[in-house]
Amino acid sequence: MLIRVVLTYLIFTASSFAIVGGELVGAKDYESVVALVRRGKAFCTGVALSQNHILTAAHCLESKKAHTIKVYTGAGKDLSNTRDYKLNAQYSVKKAFIHPSVKFQFPGGPIENLADVRTVDLAILELWNPLRIPRYYSLLTNPVDVYNYLRPGNLTTAVGYGYTGELGFLPYEEIHDDVSYGQKRKAQIPVYGTSFNYLDMRNKETDTCYVDSGGPIFVDVNGKRKIAAIVSASLGFCAEGKYATLYALTYHAACWINDVAGVEDEFTDSLCDREYRIESKCFHLKDEDEILRCANGISNDFLSQFIE
Repeated sequence: MLIRVVLTYLIFTASSFAIVGGELVGAKDYESVVALVRRGKAFCTGVALSQNHILTAAHCLESKKAHTIKVYTGAGKDLSNTRDYKLNAQYSVKKAFIHPSVKFQFPGGPIENLADVRTVDLAILELWNPLRIPRYYSLLTNPVDVYNYLRPGNLTTAVGYGYTGELGFLPYEEIHDDVSYGQKRKAQIPVYGTSFNYLDMRNKETDTCYVDSGGPIFVDVNGKRKIAAIVSASLGFCAEGKYATLYALTYHAACWINDVAGVEDEFTDSLCDREYRIESKCFHLKDEDEILRCANGISNDFLSQFIE
């Protein structure tokens, strides 16, 4: 199921994804969603886990050194009209932690295994100075909630600073007219399908697009927002709706996230055990379809333990 050719990534080496068909977010809403900035321009999105840690996509860090990345908090501004418009990022990155499944061709270079079904496209940025925002959202880790809220057809909320439409690669449609980026937007996107480590949320009306990579996918659990996934990669164009658009599930990486950022809850230990069983029993298999069947089977068995 996973990426065989990441089409948008091949076209845009500094790529990422944006919100298509969404709406602007108020200045005081989703404050923990941040923009990753270089030279005043947003190139990816992220979400704060704590005062000092930002969760994002690993491919956002390709060919970049951590100290060259800044973090911006706020509603953003339209960066598409002139080169003079810039985001004044307030925070500097101290260190970047890449998920251990990710392999670079050489230090600071491109990722060589982004298309591998075993790869988890996640990274965590550690900041020099603590963020000054009032609220941080927790991960979706409760297996019952994962089962109930990530079913096909259920709605999620994507938030990011990305483009509002495709950049001319599709036949003209009104949704891709007057494309802009740099302002924080949100959109509801339905779940299309799931695997053991990714969501597929291909959709034609609403979608993520360039510069949204690394941004969060939220679900509302009894009035509380939970971070369910992180924008990763697409096999098609923005809002094309034909091919997989992939989001890295945070509960699959909860063990690593806790090791790096100290984010844990009552389900962390059992999720660490789930991840270990998948890696030890499935990842030695050579055929991608076999890996998926094995890992999905273990993941489904794990979830079924918590479902009455």
